[in-house]
Amino acid sequence: MADIRQIHDWQMSTRHGALYERLLASLGTEEFGSTVRDSVVDVAGGARRIYLFEATGRDVDDRIPH
Repeated sequence: MADIRQIHDWQMSTRHGALYERLLASLGTEEFGSTVRDSVVDVAGGARRIYLFEATGRDVDDRIPH
């Protein structure tokens, strides 16, 4: 499960704050992936491809057979 921490004293533009709130609201839902994509496209000005990878931990590499 995600390690979620409250951010105090953040200094973010209103636009980025709204994106952050949308991302938080979509955590754990089916809409999370599309919300991440839409947020990145909005910030990056039209990214054509976005590759998302699930982080499993610093010591785990799923590409290496165990």
